[in-house]
Amino acid sequence: MIIDSHVHWVVQEWIGERFWKAWVWLSSRLSGRDEERVKKRLPELWDPGGDKLLSEMGEAGIDLSIIFPMDFGLAANIGEAPVSILEVNKVYADLAAKHPQKLVALVGVDPRRKEAPLLVEQGIKEWNMRGLKLYPAAGFYPCDQVAYPLYEMVERFDLPVVIHTGPAAHPLYSQYAQPVYIDKVAADFPRVNFIMAHMGYGWYSEAVSLAANKPNICLDISGWQREYHSNPKEFYYVLRSALNMLGKGRILFGSDWPFFKFLMSQKKWVETVKDIPSNGREAGFNFTEDEVLSITGENAKKLFKLG
Repeated sequence: MIIDSHVHWVVQEWIGERFWKAWVWLSSRLSGRDEERVKKRLPELWDPGGDKLLSEMGEAGIDLSIIFPMDFGLAANIGEAPVSILEVNKVYADLAAKHPQKLVALVGVDPRRKEAPLLVEQGIKEWNMRGLKLYPAAGFYPCDQVAYPLYEMVERFDLPVVIHTGPAAHPLYSQYAQPVYIDKVAADFPRVNFIMAHMGYGWYSEAVSLAANKPNICLDISGWQREYHSNPKEFYYVLRSALNMLGKGRILFGSDWPFFKFLMSQKKWVETVKDIPSNGREAGFNFTEDEVLSITGENAKKLFKLG
């Protein structure tokens, strides 16, 4: 069973317009392509009915995706979206309810919102959402006390928390997303499983070191398509190091769909991870099939209690 543990279902009106302008600007500079060319492709990310998501999952052989909204509304450089975060979460929950064998939804909300604890409770109790996603780069530290009522809520229901870690794209703020800021909450909530999304990116050694000393911290490899694309050997080194430190049970496959689809398709990313034992060996690193099976599905199945 292939489980993508990090997926965003995206519609234009769910995120402030300044985010999309910044995304075009950044993508243009990173790719060397003209901004107008990038802008023309932007609608390919938007998926009002969820059909693109389900179609690309099918092409890639992904059995189930964990989906969650991004709440950037309180980020100073972005601002509120035309559609409220409550409405976005409800639509996520509805799509997961429509495709229960394919999708599992988590609540995504900024803990600084007054209504955040109630939204998390409603999402879990009424809408069958299966955990929480936080995006600190919007302007808060995950160890801020304002987030503690949300951790207490998921602890009551024995559900996990996914937290963005690693440098964040313009115009968001990387300083809030350093892995070390999860250390305190992992200690204060030892019964809650915290997933460091993106394995901390450039701070991966910090993320792995923290996880090695906090057994309730897991890591996902979403977004590492870029590193694999530029330097496969570096990707294998980082993954092998993480497995050596943590064992096979705390690393999850993820894609960060749809934000890397222009660089690498879902199908290609799944194939890349499944082929790690053979291709990694050619690069000088040994991986087992059992490790890959754990990463691509078994760990997420246990963590999200998927049967």
